[in-house]
Amino acid sequence: MKYDSFLYNPKTYTLAALIIGYILIEELTVDDQNAVGNWLMTIGQVLDGNAAIAQAIQNKIDASQNNNNNGNNVNNESIINCIKEDKKTINELREMIKKIEKRLDELSR
Repeated sequence: MKYDSFLYNPKTYTLAALIIGYILIEELTVDDQNAVGNWLMTIGQVLDGNAAIAQAIQNKIDASQNNNNNGNNVNNESIINCIKEDKKTINELREMIKKIEKRLDELSR
């Protein structure tokens, strides 16, 4: 997904968040506000964590390409191996999620 809307004024996003927050305060109980707030923060943490990892990988790629200029010993093969390990971990996590969902379905019956 590509969002060109991030080119607009950041104050608009802040104002929108403020308005949505106040609307939710009026519509939700305190417990629901806590649950939704924590859920939204989790989404933010996932996005932030993913961006940090992607940025670190890109920095290693950039350093590898400029290896002669700055003396960095990072090579493309090590980056590819890291990415393969990340994909393996993601697939393992997907399988765990499926097992958890299956178990939750069994418990809810």
